[in-house]
Amino acid sequence: MTVTISCAGDADLATKLHNHLLSTLSFVNPEAISLKDDEIYVDLPNLDSKDTVLKRISEFIGSDPSSHYQMNELDGIIAIGTPASHKEMMESILTCDMCNYMTAYEEQLRLHRMTHGMMG
Repeated sequence: MTVTISCAGDADLATKLHNHLLSTLSFVNPEAISLKDDEIYVDLPNLDSKDTVLKRISEFIGSDPSSHYQMNELDGIIAIGTPASHKEMMESILTCDMCNYMTAYEEQLRLHRMTHGMMG
């Protein structure tokens, strides 16, 4: 079983985490832990090993309380990054004046407004 760990575009974080996993996962052969850009791939000997990997990632995240990194798992991919604040997300959202349709993309909003016969 291979576990994919994504560092959400942060190659420095991926390198540091990769080094941490190499030094703390004694049951895994070092060649079984690979780094490519911002992603780490860990070939596990069994399913129980995944819990140990998750613990080591949590230890790494917890080792620097000022980092604000969080770990989430979705569809077998473990994502690590700094979540955006509600304020940051709302500042990047654009809305339609007619129906409150929301998008983060100006071009998409412009095309949507055309469905109302509006331009701008």
